[in-house]
Amino acid sequence: MIALERLHKTYPARGGARHAAVTALDDVSLHVQPGEIFGVIGRSGAGKSTLIRTVNLLERPDQGVVRVGGVDLTGLSPHALQQQRQRIGMVFQHFNLLQSRTVAGNVRYPMQLAGGRTAAEMDRRVDELLTLVGLAHLKDRHPSQLSGGQKQRVGIARALANEPHVLLCDEATSALDPETTEQILSLLADVSARLQLTVLLITHEMHVIHSLCDRVAVMEQGRIVEQGRVLDVFLDPQHATTRSLLAHAGFLLDEGAATEPGRPHLQITAVGAAAQSPLLDRLREQHGIRLNLLEGRVTHIKGEPVARLRADVLGADVPLDRIPTLVAELGGHARWLNEGITR
Repeated sequence: MIALERLHKTYPARGGARHAAVTALDDVSLHVQPGEIFGVIGRSGAGKSTLIRTVNLLERPDQGVVRVGGVDLTGLSPHALQQQRQRIGMVFQHFNLLQSRTVAGNVRYPMQLAGGRTAAEMDRRVDELLTLVGLAHLKDRHPSQLSGGQKQRVGIARALANEPHVLLCDEATSALDPETTEQILSLLADVSARLQLTVLLITHEMHVIHSLCDRVAVMEQGRIVEQGRVLDVFLDPQHATTRSLLAHAGFLLDEGAATEPGRPHLQITAVGAAAQSPLLDRLREQHGIRLNLLEGRVTHIKGEPVARLRADVLGADVPLDRIPTLVAELGGHARWLNEGITR
């Protein structure tokens, strides 16, 4: 649905020759499949906002191709581009609502710009969308009378007004409190499923990625340094930037030393039903594997539980090198955190 091919974007230097030009996108390629929710995460200045704004050509890349629904937007005339943009909705960090218009008026506005609907058709569409986002009872209020979460719900309804195939979310929850963030993430998941939308979002919050997204790309200094299924990237991060972001979010365990030098020291991961099973009890009962639990936590990745723990092995009735296999037979994955475990 979205194909970005080898995008480059450089902003000219500001303040004269003493300042260098800024490379926001450096040979970036990204493919988002129809119906999936794809997240892009990175620190401030990584190039996320520039990337998402190239999808509807609010930012035009210096080089590269932007295809949405098989159409190369970079080669379109201004009129044709305007027509294509009606199929790409966008939700903004700071809502960008028109203060002089009511809630209903804000949702109606994109339809008025696009044309082609009667007043009665627009009224029905407004009512339908405000019901979808839970704001039908507030249709006559103005933005100044709304909370932050309510404003973002209006922003989502407005983005859906012209029945887009693609929804872009530019830090859609970063201005909201945690409880409201959860509500907006739930709404986005529901809207995506009901309307079969393709969603591309950018964020600096790992929580948004593991709560909502199917796949993720990690950006650093204008480049994508890692991408893949959220579960794969979270459980086995390959790039230092990814590991740093996960550690800062509290997802990674501390891979510290064993409680005693030389003591076997391992990490166990379990996903789904295995994460909710008495895996440690079974290891002890079935194989005499006695563990000293040092650290553990459970996270949910798109609703699926993921358990991770770190433990010392105090003793076992089986050879130590068999433990990873035995853990796998119970639905988990184990790896040694110290080298040379063969006995």
